[in-house]
Amino acid sequence: MDPNCEFCSIASGSENTLVVKEWPESLAVFPLQPATFGHILIIPRRHIIDIWGVDLELGRSLSDRVLEVARLIKTVYSPDGLNIVNSSGEAATQSVFHLHIHVVPRYAGDAMGQMWPQGGVAEAEKKRAFDQIWESLSRLKDNCQREDHKAYGQEHSIEQRQRE
Repeated sequence: MDPNCEFCSIASGSENTLVVKEWPESLAVFPLQPATFGHILIIPRRHIIDIWGVDLELGRSLSDRVLEVARLIKTVYSPDGLNIVNSSGEAATQSVFHLHIHVVPRYAGDAMGQMWPQGGVAEAEKKRAFDQIWESLSRLKDNCQREDHKAYGQEHSIEQRQRE
């Protein structure tokens, strides 16, 4: 726990907030400034700055919590859609440097607006990004001895066919 972190204070129970549900490793809360009706945050209890600090066990658990909260939101609010958002780093607009995942119900005409820019990335840049990630994944597959990555090569048959 970081004594200067607002989300650590929430996770420890020392800050007053509306808690939707608690689990041993995380909790779901209503944010102070929800983007839409029913917006919920999932916060790990342990102080982790961003997504890159999450180990596989916590990552799997948080994924389960996101699905649970998303289903709860669908049942209770019947939204028209749903966004699941994590912002890691200032460039991604992270404003509280304690990992959190937004589960945001969406409604036609809500104040959130469009999230994706028009135009995106040029085809040549897309190909360059694909080549870089493919090369990195291939090196990881060749060098990795960890149990978590043994079946790795089988997962990429589609990408491999695209390259050939």
